[in-house]
Amino acid sequence: MTPDALGEVIAIRDFSFPDENGRATSTSIFIGQPLPSPDSSDYQCKFLIEGIGDEQIQSARGFDSLQALQSALILAGAGLNHLNERAGRRLRWAGGVRGDLGFP
Repeated sequence: MTPDALGEVIAIRDFSFPDENGRATSTSIFIGQPLPSPDSSDYQCKFLIEGIGDEQIQSARGFDSLQALQSALILAGAGLNHLNERAGRRLRWAGGVRGDLGFP
């Protein structure tokens, strides 16, 4: 899956993921622009976690574009925390302290 399928990407955060030998692998999250939902009066905000996990585009919804964006950040944070747990808490963000992925 590529970030192009998200539409316009409005935010990216990069993480490093050291393997058992200390070599860093790149992991990123891409947040798409919130847009009106094609099947309701709500908005949706797509996001993709790339480099770890199943790499499927996910969609969060909200009443308006801001709520859809907030929902995407919350769902993305939950997904990252889950993947980080499965990976032995080795995922790191350059802007945070150890254990902080910078998501709500």
